[in-house]
Amino acid sequence: MDLARVTPGGGRVLLPKTALSAVAATFLLMGVLAAAYGPLLEHLVRRFGISLPVAGEVFSAHFAGALIGVFGSMWAMERISGRLAIWVPLGCLALGCGVVALAPSWPTFLAGVFVVGLGFGGLDLGLNQLVAHSEGPRRSAMLNVLNSAYGFGSVAGPILISRLGQDHLAVLYGGAAVIAIALIPAAAGVIGRLPVSPK
Repeated sequence: MDLARVTPGGGRVLLPKTALSAVAATFLLMGVLAAAYGPLLEHLVRRFGISLPVAGEVFSAHFAGALIGVFGSMWAMERISGRLAIWVPLGCLALGCGVVALAPSWPTFLAGVFVVGLGFGGLDLGLNQLVAHSEGPRRSAMLNVLNSAYGFGSVAGPILISRLGQDHLAVLYGGAAVIAIALIPAAAGVIGRLPVSPK
């Protein structure tokens, strides 16, 4: 079947194969970014002249952003199209990665990580909602397959750090920003919105 349909309650969201591929690629990218923080801690200590506990603030910044992103996505998906609900957090992911890649100071780096978290949280909820509400007997399997891309990304993240070297932080996050931007038009095939009404 070429399209996954979300039809409960009279609404419908169409996810063509290109959009589903973009969803899988987005989950992969999210897994890479989430798993990269740990291997980068010692590099952050050296780069910004901070202690290891202070470097650990990247986790707090990321998850604070992700929490806000989740709540923002919960509100937005009742009011905007599924396409826009993916574009906005993808834009946040791209912007945050760009800031992280070029950050001249620790506060700027944390701000970039926070914005990455915003996109991460919005995508985590939004993509899962769009796929989980699709009709058909294979929707659970599709959701599992798409989410498995996140697991692959979680494995690939530390490997990329070890291969590229911790001194190539700008390459890693700059590349992630470019990928996130490239995924925006790929998600353009998403049509419609979740079948809920604004309260």
